[in-house]
Amino acid sequence: MKIIASYNIKGGVGKTTTAINLATALAATGQRTLLIDLDPQGNASTALGAPHASGQPSVYDVIEGRKRIAEVKCTCPDFDNLDVVPASIDLSGAELEVADMADRNSLLKNAVDEFLA
Repeated sequence: MKIIASYNIKGGVGKTTTAINLATALAATGQRTLLIDLDPQGNASTALGAPHASGQPSVYDVIEGRKRIAEVKCTCPDFDNLDVVPASIDLSGAELEVADMADRNSLLKNAVDEFLA
């Protein structure tokens, strides 16, 4: 198992495109793949056919501790072995909501560890 992150604060540098292409390439070669969309715009979710309207289960619920990854992930219609944890505009409020939490930097890591266990 490998964990790969595509991260950059600057917009327009290809983070979403890179993540989508990498996830689909891995899935196309038979690898079980999980893409976690962390952009409130949800463009990776849209590209991979994951429903992500406001109010639907998403990575926001995972970060807030209301749901587990297994409860919010959905399978990409084009690849049976590619799952997507969708993001929605709801995610834009998460930063303020978790700001005072002592373990805020490990919320997603803990959720991923639990999912992989």
